[in-house]
Amino acid sequence: MNILFRKISLGILILFIFSSYCYSENEKKFLNNFFDGDEYQIQHVLICGNDMNLAIKYKDSSRFIVEKAIIYQLEKNTIIPHIKFTKDKIEIKNEAVFSSNIKGKDFYGWKIKITEKSGFIRTTYYCENGKNIADGISLFWDKNRNTFIKYEIDRSQW
Repeated sequence: MNILFRKISLGILILFIFSSYCYSENEKKFLNNFFDGDEYQIQHVLICGNDMNLAIKYKDSSRFIVEKAIIYQLEKNTIIPHIKFTKDKIEIKNEAVFSSNIKGKDFYGWKIKITEKSGFIRTTYYCENGKNIADGISLFWDKNRNTFIKYEIDRSQW
């Protein structure tokens, strides 16, 4: 009985390790594709109690300005991309919620500040090698819709 228990436990452990390896490989392939093979870093974030990851490619190793990023969630062998920061565009589930092309100015990067507990994300837009700065947009996690949405102030209430 004891030997059978050990064999079953070992088998379950091997299956778990193998499924974790496959899952990691899927995640690596997804991120390598998103970042076009460039180097990136992953940070775990807990957005309103939801386990998510923030994968970032920093600009010129500044560790401050982000060139490209994605916030995604891992669920049952599925990668769910929530927000993509690519060049001068922010997309939520493949729909652009912000796109800026400041005439005569070259895009440089983003500053992304996440408040995990409230699920609030504030962005700053950099151009001209980081010399010019503009406010980006703010986003927040909508628990009812289970997605991020663009934060907009209802000015009619002022």
